[in-house]
Amino acid sequence: MAAFTSTRFARGPGQRRGETRRPGQWKLAYADFLTALVALFLVLWLSGGASQEDRAAIAAYFKGSPPATSREKAPPAPPSDFLRLADDLSLQSGMAANFVPMLDGDALVINLVDRTGAPVFEMGAAAFTERGAELAATLGARLAPLEAAIAIKGHTDPFPSAQPGYSNWNLSTDRAETALSSLLASGVSLDRIDSVSGVAATEPLYPREPHRAANRRVSIVLKQVAD
Repeated sequence: MAAFTSTRFARGPGQRRGETRRPGQWKLAYADFLTALVALFLVLWLSGGASQEDRAAIAAYFKGSPPATSREKAPPAPPSDFLRLADDLSLQSGMAANFVPMLDGDALVINLVDRTGAPVFEMGAAAFTERGAELAATLGARLAPLEAAIAIKGHTDPFPSAQPGYSNWNLSTDRAETALSSLLASGVSLDRIDSVSGVAATEPLYPREPHRAANRRVSIVLKQVAD
């Protein structure tokens, strides 16, 4: 009589019919467990000495979100004497309309601007009006005691120059030179002058109103002296 051989195998707990346990399979699972455990201890060790901001950045990284920007350097603050000067010019009786001080990072930009009915430049010329000369002298006297470096920019409106062979680039540069002469005459040291330039109508104070009178101006930029 032929011998009968069963194709069924004994099943262990949790095994399905027809499945067999692979030898050594538990070792792979144990190795995965140990790897995860080591990774956990590594993360805990690294974050243990991290600051609150570092922890937030690490958490954001693992969440797939961009890191917080709180660690980005804040823009440098302007010196206190710049702020006082800006306040004083803004409150200057009878002159505030022609002074437009603006902060640009740690620099102070003082715009000496034309106003309708109160121009600081002669029409289409580089020369100051009587009012403009007075304003420039007043500003120079305020700047003379400071140590800040100075850059001067001349500006025009977009109307073309009426003088043949004399462009708005020429006019804006000459206006900057006029402002320089006034500051030097008021006691500002030439050693403090960083640059003198004309930019024509390329940097309007009011971009949406390019023909506005205030776009005709000189900008006096005070820069903090590096230690």
